[in-house]
Amino acid sequence: MELVEAAVMGLTAALSYYLYSEGYGVLASMPVLLWYMLGTTLKGVFVNMVYGHPAKIVPPARQAVSRKSTEDEKKPKIVIVFASQTGTAEMYANNLSREAKKVGFNVRVEDTSDYTGECLYEDSFVVFVVATYGEGEPTDTAKDFHEWLMDEDRANDGRSMDNLKYAVFALGDSQYKHFCQIGKEFDQRIGELGGNRIHDLGLGDSDQNMEEEYDNWKSQLWSRAADVFGIKTKDEFEEAPERQLKLKYHPKPSSAAQPFPVTASSLPPSQKIPCWGKITQNDELLNGVSDRSTKHIEIDCSGTSLPNYEAGDHLGILPANSDEIVQEYFDLLVGEDGNPIDTESIVSLVARDGMSQRNHLPNKVNIKTALKWYFDLQGVPKKSVLRAFTFHTKDSDEQESFRELLKIKKESTDKYKVAVKQARTASGFLQMFKSTQVPVDLFFEMMPRTQPRWYSIASDHLKQGKAVHMCLAVSDGGLCSGYMKGMPVGTTVPCFIRKSTFHLPQRDKSRPSIMIGPGTGVAPMIGFIHRRTVWKEKGNELGECSFYFGCRKSTEDFIYADLMKEAEKSGVITNLRVAFSRDQAEKVYVQHLVAQDGKHIMELINKNANIYICGDAKHMARDVEEALVNILIEHGGYTRDDAEARLNKMEKSQRFLKDVWTSH
Repeated sequence: MELVEAAVMGLTAALSYYLYSEGYGVLASMPVLLWYMLGTTLKGVFVNMVYGHPAKIVPPARQAVSRKSTEDEKKPKIVIVFASQTGTAEMYANNLSREAKKVGFNVRVEDTSDYTGECLYEDSFVVFVVATYGEGEPTDTAKDFHEWLMDEDRANDGRSMDNLKYAVFALGDSQYKHFCQIGKEFDQRIGELGGNRIHDLGLGDSDQNMEEEYDNWKSQLWSRAADVFGIKTKDEFEEAPERQLKLKYHPKPSSAAQPFPVTASSLPPSQKIPCWGKITQNDELLNGVSDRSTKHIEIDCSGTSLPNYEAGDHLGILPANSDEIVQEYFDLLVGEDGNPIDTESIVSLVARDGMSQRNHLPNKVNIKTALKWYFDLQGVPKKSVLRAFTFHTKDSDEQESFRELLKIKKESTDKYKVAVKQARTASGFLQMFKSTQVPVDLFFEMMPRTQPRWYSIASDHLKQGKAVHMCLAVSDGGLCSGYMKGMPVGTTVPCFIRKSTFHLPQRDKSRPSIMIGPGTGVAPMIGFIHRRTVWKEKGNELGECSFYFGCRKSTEDFIYADLMKEAEKSGVITNLRVAFSRDQAEKVYVQHLVAQDGKHIMELINKNANIYICGDAKHMARDVEEALVNILIEHGGYTRDDAEARLNKMEKSQRFLKDVWTSH
């Protein structure tokens, strides 16, 4: 039997290798996957045929469980469910998982995309770590679960979640109108359906100090859980965090592996499997300015499976760390055995318990490639990461000083704020506490992953086809802007498209539009101009379009000026209004021009105009929205409450659309 099984597996491996060598990267895994799924069943049939008796068919997962110690089954169970858009909520969930194991729980961690709502009627203790995306929307992975939870049928199906104990930590940004909205909805709705809240809703604000808020909420969570489940809480430095992943080493291939798998030609690129677009233009948009930079970058994705996009969609870029920063970390990390790292070793990151061989990295690559592409080496490290690192600080005095910064108390928080300004990155802390020798496998498990950077697209496929344009403001220390700003023409970058709802009306092209996009917030409006140009060339009747742009000076940063003026001249836009904040003594911003045009804007709103705002969420978007409320009051005869209600109604009906961001 073993010989037959080995032969079939050999043929399967050969077919996989052939598919991979022919460029079918995604399909290459299918023969092995099918053999894994069907193998046990086929083996049972084969044994019955050859030996004349039925084989006991045990699924592979059950085989692993049967070998596992039953100790975990005696522990109280906790399910940690996360909804993450940028990786922070997932990181907090994994941190909670380690601590939950340490204090005595049997732990399961689930993404909301995998966790079904029906489990809430069966699980006894669930902790949610929930991010809110954009203007009060669920993350991409939480949409289905959120829809299920909020469905009116939940309250009318005669069932109750009264056996469930739960807690929620919500992540958001108070600069947005609907701060932590999805976490608040989870917390309230589960309570309405009978769930028993054992800890107050936690609100993490990325505009303040989210990690401090998380640490305080988490310590109180374990105190409450100790009372309910009889577990014993532990000091954060009493035990090293339980390791969940390990590096698995593989033979070195003849050619270097790509950082991301190759996509099959029919599959749209994604964060896990992006396409590689070629830079065809990378130009400076500012004139005579040395202390700032804004780039116009064009990326040719012809020959890829990039889907047709619309102006208003987002381009995701997966940036890489510089070779200098990667080398900096090589000099600080050590191998699992304490020896220097072999940078060319091919590795994957897999579960320590052997229950799964799933690679937690995007691809099997050498350690140098992994550090370059997969880990956020330039961001401020999380305290939970640094706490794990302190267990590898050799000098006892240094270890005590290092840990003092990371304790959950006010004095330590104050000291940490000073230290983080000096250290800035994980590398900075490792250089500050020089006897700390972090094994590379621990580093790979604990460090946050590089997340895609999103850019509003400044083009439209109707005009540019497979070319995608972006408008990039270069920021000091910014990972993606540093990666992209000097990228030569001909270089390729990993990218993909994320669809949005920030679009021009497709069916009613004659509907009026009010577009407000100062600075790099102009990007989707430029895409709108391209789309409206094509529509006009095809003979469509276009609705009136008022466009409000803002910058500092007409001679320095009036970006895309020629394109805007030509669009006004040709009738693609009907009213171009530009606010130059520093061309005169008194500063003028887009909200001032919007207020000046209040009567006309009220007329457009009454004609069912769409309003688009793109740019800074903290000041500009709020100020423009306040100007619109005042216009409804002054020129529409509304009360303030009714004016705000009118805008909210327009927002829900996709007639008041915002693509705004913060500068964290």
